[in-house]
Amino acid sequence: MLVQSDPQDGHGFQNEFCGCDLTEVKPKLKKKVRNFREGVLIVKECQYLYGHWNPRRPRTPLAQCLFHKVKSRLNTGDDLRLFIAINTALDLWMGVDCFFECNGMIVTIDLTVSLYKKYYKADFLLTRQDFVRNHHYKKGDMIARKLAQGRR
Repeated sequence: MLVQSDPQDGHGFQNEFCGCDLTEVKPKLKKKVRNFREGVLIVKECQYLYGHWNPRRPRTPLAQCLFHKVKSRLNTGDDLRLFIAINTALDLWMGVDCFFECNGMIVTIDLTVSLYKKYYKADFLLTRQDFVRNHHYKKGDMIARKLAQGRR
């Protein structure tokens, strides 16, 4: 089992995914942005705030497992990166907790513990239960397919 055995709230799951405590967020990350592209640029500039997160080499078991699954499904995974956006404008105003980027194509993810979340703006919803039941492998395949669509 990849996730911790004790039940977690949404913040606990997000902390476990990115490997750092997310309670203190810099004001720059929370500022309102004009559009998605501006939010992405801010997130990319501020990855070091997430405990020295490396988008090319995620360091937590959860992120590593998902990253490697997506990378294995792509023919050219060298450009694959996973950016954390928790508590940024992308999260607060657009519902995006993290996103994959490969060759200019972006696929967004909302991390949640809720099995019944009906409304989300991200491309994919990834729950704690997906990791418990190993369903994250299927989602990794779907994420890779969506990333590959942009390289036609």
